[in-house]
Amino acid sequence: MTSCVKCRSRKVRCDRARPSCGWCVRNSQKCVYAGKRKPGPRRGNARHLQNKIEQLEKSLNSLSSQLQEHLAPPGRCESHPLRQEQLPSSDGHTQRSPSNRGTSVQAVEVVEADNTPSSREQIHDYDSFLENAGLPPYHHLAALADLYFEYVNAWLPLLEQGSILGFLRNPVELDEPDQVLLHALVVSGSRYWKDPKAIRPQYYESSKQRICLYVLEHSDIRGLQALAILAVEVLGDAHTVEGMNLLALLAQNILHLGLTVERRFDLGLSIDAPAGLTERSMLSHRTCWLQEEEIRRLFWAVYSIDRYTNTCTSSNFIIDERDVDRPLPCRYALWVARERVETRWYRTDKPFEVTADTPENMGSFSYTCEVSRIMTRIHEFVKQPFDFYSSSEIDRWKASYAELDRQLSSWLNSLPGEYAQISESCHSSTRSRVSNWITLQSGFILAAIRLHSVAAYPPTPSELFKASYIAMQKCLTCATSMMRTAQDVVSAGMLPLLGPLFAGALWVTARLLLVHASVPEHDLDPSIHFFISTLDKLGEYWPMAKVFSDRLVCMLPHTDGNSRTLEDLRRIAFRLHIVEAEKRYTFSQRCIAMTLPTNEIQAFGVFDSFNYPRPSNSSYNISNSGEVTPSRTCPDVRFTQPEPSSDWLDGK
Repeated sequence: MTSCVKCRSRKVRCDRARPSCGWCVRNSQKCVYAGKRKPGPRRGNARHLQNKIEQLEKSLNSLSSQLQEHLAPPGRCESHPLRQEQLPSSDGHTQRSPSNRGTSVQAVEVVEADNTPSSREQIHDYDSFLENAGLPPYHHLAALADLYFEYVNAWLPLLEQGSILGFLRNPVELDEPDQVLLHALVVSGSRYWKDPKAIRPQYYESSKQRICLYVLEHSDIRGLQALAILAVEVLGDAHTVEGMNLLALLAQNILHLGLTVERRFDLGLSIDAPAGLTERSMLSHRTCWLQEEEIRRLFWAVYSIDRYTNTCTSSNFIIDERDVDRPLPCRYALWVARERVETRWYRTDKPFEVTADTPENMGSFSYTCEVSRIMTRIHEFVKQPFDFYSSSEIDRWKASYAELDRQLSSWLNSLPGEYAQISESCHSSTRSRVSNWITLQSGFILAAIRLHSVAAYPPTPSELFKASYIAMQKCLTCATSMMRTAQDVVSAGMLPLLGPLFAGALWVTARLLLVHASVPEHDLDPSIHFFISTLDKLGEYWPMAKVFSDRLVCMLPHTDGNSRTLEDLRRIAFRLHIVEAEKRYTFSQRCIAMTLPTNEIQAFGVFDSFNYPRPSNSSYNISNSGEVTPSRTCPDVRFTQPEPSSDWLDGK
């Protein structure tokens, strides 16, 4: 029994059910079974091939003339909307000027320029297929894909541009996983769509639902790539429950399929194998270096999103560091060239040993993943409580702090020379190529602030554990570095080329300035207004940044309705954490509802992640009204000015 006409034309598996097969029923298509055809070419096939060859020849001639004009002297070149210079980034990533259109749009317009009946019919067939798949028309889809690679894939290089844009050469041959990935590109690219005809309201919700439903029913790389892009989009709108749920679903799929570990063998089953034999057999079999690196980048992208997102909020990581046993991703250009290379591999059994030290194979995304691993160790160290009155525990804590500081400094010194040229590159003609390096620098600043703030601004110091002046200066140096980077970004018009990871670094740095001002005799740094305005501008593209900006405004002294000092608000945030963590031990204890002013609730989100380290013997007395008083063995909440002359970091 033959497959139906629809399944044959789309090259999908047909279950041959009568009167309508499963695929046609699910997609509301008319199912027709045709008799077997006679062997040999179909009528009119020769003419179709001839038209296709003519079309390819015209495309080659058009591209050849563009190349000749591009290589001509500047005085002979005329501006053309389709012609632009492509600049390789420091990661080997092809970047384009935001004002121009990309290669996928050029390819579409070259096809449309061939105004033959066959080309018009081809575009019409493409549009009909895409409409049935819930996707935009062909030329809109190409433009949206190009916007994704221009604005998003630059700082989160999850996809290889050549292979993905190859989908657009003949979209009628796309299977369902590839269609789902295109839905993700529509969701992401529509954020930057400037055409008067709005795309986002029309396709955003339907594409998001298709991605979520597909991932719930299938486990494959294309579906997880689409979900990763969607998770970034939703988290970029706001840190809502929806975004965290998507991130949790994504991370659990990564763990479920065993993608945290680099495996020597793939268990590939035949296509007719019964479902449920092994969960990991649902993963597409890897047949080449391109697919291996694709899976590797998928894992590291999810890992980095998990680290950045939860570090900004002091939440627990979803992916356990003990489960990770993978090499870092390679330089983007080597991936595109299909060149198999080795990168650093941090083994779980030997966490501080490197199996291959080949910096020439690493790009900016490799280093971003590397600093995310250091950020993980810092985050876990910061959240570990200790006894503020025990000399031995304090000494161990200080030794761990010094070791992490050395690791972070050593990693910074190992970066290639491009890292030191970020400021100059922002103002050069190739400024779009440094967005990935700026994201990397943001990650380093985020890790450094997370580490040094616990030594500089402890909420409950004791006689044995005091605030460190040296750590405080390191925090302020990070804030200055972040401000200079942000100034370069704003003056060069690069904000659209950066995403939520950069917004998170701005948010944490601005909060650091508020924490610094909460210490007696410290004034609020005026640069916080620059961070607020930058977040506000970035909010035009990523609404999460606007949410951060509004929260910071609520914390500013002398704001309407804000009569409390920053010191008071930080103390309230600390006590709210104690109250929020208090458990009920008997049924007789009732749940007490507390009504708080808006600025006190905002203070909890602003200051909570800076109210570390926590004492291990923190027994507090909590009244029914929510008043928190420390017990005799627990230090009181107070913020003290450090003493430079007796700094415990001096000499370490």
